[in-house]
Amino acid sequence: MALNDIAISKIIKDIRTEDEKFAYYLYGVITQDINNKFYIFNFSDKKIDLFEIVGIDTVVDYSFISLDSIQSVKFSNWLFGMGRRIKIILKEGQKVVIKVNKFNIGVKKQKEHLVKIEEEYRKMGLVL
Repeated sequence: MALNDIAISKIIKDIRTEDEKFAYYLYGVITQDINNKFYIFNFSDKKIDLFEIVGIDTVVDYSFISLDSIQSVKFSNWLFGMGRRIKIILKEGQKVVIKVNKFNIGVKKQKEHLVKIEEEYRKMGLVL
């Protein structure tokens, strides 16, 4: 199975909670040293879910970041404007840097979701 909107929806369907007002997913990497790991990210008004994947759609690890633990989020252009960098600064001082392409052949909603996530987090006062 290819990584696309349908495959991502199947992966994230069980982690949604009824009290979440919105949820938007993206496909990208978390940059750590030399080893970039690929993830499906699910951004909501409660938390950011991180599904580490290998191959096309095999989830090997799951974690989440509660929005209560986030100090700020910064969105910036990356890759000459073809991608976005999302820098999450936690209250403890740790940083998580996510890089995503604006366009992804299989994930048609990627660009739309990027815009929606930034809008929603800006309304919540999280965006610098």
